[in-house]
Parts: sequence; C-alpha cells; structure tokens
Amino acid sequence: VCPVMISPVDELWFASDRAFDPDNREEIPGGVDSVFTPQAPQSPDFRQLVSRRACERLLDLGTGCGLGALIARFAGARQVTGLDVNQRAIHFARFN
Repeated sequence: VCPVMISPVDELWFASDRAFDPDNREEIPGGVDSVFTPQAPQSPDFRQLVSRRACERLLDLGTGCGLGALIARFAGARQVTGLDVNQRAIHFARFN
C-alpha cells in the first residue's frame, strides 16, 4: 500500500499520508508523525476557518501538509509562513 496520497481541495492538489484511522496511526508508515489528508473528516470545518482576505503576512501554526497556508496564499496573503514541530509535516508542506 502506498503511504502517500494526492488529493484535491478546490483547485489545489495536496500530498499527505494516505487516509487512516486516527485511533490506530501505527498501521501506516508515518506512525505517530502521520500527516492528515485534506480529505479527513475535520478538513471542511478547518477550511471554513482559514482567512480568505488579502493580508500582508499570515502565520500557519501546526501547518501539517500546508493546507491552510496554501489556501491563504492563493486567497491573497502576500507572505505566508507555515510552522510545525513534525518534520514529516514540514516535508509535505514544502512539497505542496
């Protein structure tokens, strides 16, 4: 089974860990550092919270695969910084 999936969100595509049961993260290669897919059940609620107003700078704490950062950037944020303590998430966010 491929450990990575590519999934669409609006007009963007995101790489992340494949969909998994959050109560059993050990089943996939990322283990406890697994990065949620933008298709996760909580994703639509999160996307509703992301600012879509133009701004100079936006900080995305706990960026994960970079979903919030990229939505904000394409919505008009001039400079976006995504931070995460999870190295796997940082790799996915940079790729995306």
